[in-house]
Amino acid sequence: MIHVPSNLHYHGFDYTKICRGVRSCLYRQTYKGKTEGFEVFKIIIQPEINFNSIIYLEHERWPKDEDFGIAAWTCWTLDQAMIRFNILEGNDLERNTLAKNNPKNHPRVKLSTTNPVTGSESVITVNC
Repeated sequence: MIHVPSNLHYHGFDYTKICRGVRSCLYRQTYKGKTEGFEVFKIIIQPEINFNSIIYLEHERWPKDEDFGIAAWTCWTLDQAMIRFNILEGNDLERNTLAKNNPKNHPRVKLSTTNPVTGSESVITVNC
């Protein structure tokens, strides 16, 4: 299966994958190098189809505009995005237990972000 790429340009924004879970992904959204927000979405599988004799393989798809509020969310801070990401991933107790018991299998990502309202910078470490 083809996964959503780690980096992509879409609707004028650049997106960089921060975390990928079992059910969801978290991306940083930037415009001209400045962080604009974070997008969290459920992993959506597009099945293989044959359209006019062209076969499109099964793949994960980037959320469409109509997915927002249902299967995708824009968050203005990394803290809000991590809360949403953890809610979407929270039902997978086996993975969460593995992460606590064997942290080497789950990378830690250090992120810095600037609050768009106050201008203050914060740094957090995220377990993925």
